[in-house]
Amino acid sequence: MGAALGATPDATRQESLGEGVTAAINTATGTSRADMLVVYTTPNGSSAMETLGRRPRSQAEWRFDVQHVLAQARAFRALRPGVGACLVVLEAPGKSWPAWRARNASSPQLIARMVADLRAKLAPDADVALIGHSGGGSFLLGLLEAGTPPTWLRRLAFLDANYSFDHAKHAEPLLAWLDADKRNRLIVLAYDDRTVEMDGKPIVGPDGGTHRATARMRAALDAHRPLRKQPGGDWDWRMDEAGQIDVRVHLNHANAILHTALVGDMNGVLHALCTGDPDLVSRARCGEPRAYTEFIEPAEAGPCLQLPPRTDDAETGADIANRLAGLGPAAREDAMAAEALKGDVPDFLRQLRKVTYKARDPEAKEHEVAVWVTPDYLSLGCDDDYLRTPMTPRTAQRVADRAGCILPTPRIVDEVYRAAECRLAPRPMLWAREAMTTFVQHNAIIQEQRRTTPNGPIVAGIMKDIVICRDLPAHPGKVAIYGWHRLDGKPIQPVSLAHSDRYVDYSHGVRLVWSTATVDGKEVSIVDALHNPNQCWLFSDEGPLSAARYATD
Repeated sequence: MGAALGATPDATRQESLGEGVTAAINTATGTSRADMLVVYTTPNGSSAMETLGRRPRSQAEWRFDVQHVLAQARAFRALRPGVGACLVVLEAPGKSWPAWRARNASSPQLIARMVADLRAKLAPDADVALIGHSGGGSFLLGLLEAGTPPTWLRRLAFLDANYSFDHAKHAEPLLAWLDADKRNRLIVLAYDDRTVEMDGKPIVGPDGGTHRATARMRAALDAHRPLRKQPGGDWDWRMDEAGQIDVRVHLNHANAILHTALVGDMNGVLHALCTGDPDLVSRARCGEPRAYTEFIEPAEAGPCLQLPPRTDDAETGADIANRLAGLGPAAREDAMAAEALKGDVPDFLRQLRKVTYKARDPEAKEHEVAVWVTPDYLSLGCDDDYLRTPMTPRTAQRVADRAGCILPTPRIVDEVYRAAECRLAPRPMLWAREAMTTFVQHNAIIQEQRRTTPNGPIVAGIMKDIVICRDLPAHPGKVAIYGWHRLDGKPIQPVSLAHSDRYVDYSHGVRLVWSTATVDGKEVSIVDALHNPNQCWLFSDEGPLSAARYATD
């Protein structure tokens, strides 16, 4: 991502922080220092990149058009020219902070250390604003459970995120933190969700929801710092005398679901960053229509697979599965190749997705690399009915050649996993691994795993990759496989050349990589770079590759 029109130039990268946590880090490149570190924790079900936001390419990418944390951070920077705010969006393993915390008894200490390490690395002298939405509020409450927050934490903002507030666990450290420095601020946004329904059923239980949680929080605060009602229009707005506490509950006369609207459509992030500054808070426009539209990241079109368009009479995934079921391995390969080469590939797979990462050359100079990949593994059929098709490397190479692509290196496989918006747990199968019926069964398992994820986001963790690697020329007639990452980011399959290139089982996936990448904004042929001892490290951890393809005859 780069800055939108009119914004301070910025750049985004993704990093793994350990414990399965992924960070999307956006820094302003046009300022000399960052005086604020904004740490935002994702809601349940959203990836870090979806949470950053951009203009969606289709309705399937609706998650990118909900929170717009990056656009709001850009708007905040524009209100304070000359200094920078570094933005970090943290994504939990499995996209659920409550679930991650439930699995980690020491999560409060892990959270405190994670935030401190981010500050030390990215902005050592900066104040920190910690903001959470929905399940991301569990991260903020976890920090309170580690004890009184550190002195450099200046803002805690719960954006419809305080479900689990508990007086016994959270009130004392929260109040101690507020008392420690008059510059510290607590911001809470919620709405009256008590009688809201979806499909005829209440969205919260009789004791749940953030309206009730906010009432508990206000009671705990009010006993120590009396909260006074402010003129708020559509809001029940309370503040303490010192102005350190700002709690707003939307009255929700329309009885609508405002859960994510509070964050994106009502400028919740911008409000959280500006509250307390009289020169900025009115410009944050809390509760009003989006104040940051000009800063939204545009959708990058990117390259598309160079395959023929899918015809109206092309077969569906189910049709193809039925036809291939009675074929032997060789005939099955020929049939799959014919279908792919004539364009019977889902439309969503044709639009390649951008994966950016940092890599160092032999002189330890850091470069920004961008590669374009298929969002899922090669499949046959249509968007509504497709079948992932494991195939031999010979067939995969034929399709890659026709599509204008190459097959990935292990390094690229790792980077794709780190960038994936949808990471699923591997589901190994033990019997009839080479049978078409197993291919179909495994595909059904994956579809059930990702049923809440639309087509389009990058999906990973579901198959091993057919890869190109350094040792491939020394093992003629073999296939190299790698990957199938667990949710902790560690692959099940190290690089293996044990199988013949005629072998294929249900777990062998084909991820296509556009043959041209960018390095520091300049186009580079990945194949040429892999042959070059000075550039190969940008795409491979193994050094130069003498061959970057499989034989196809």
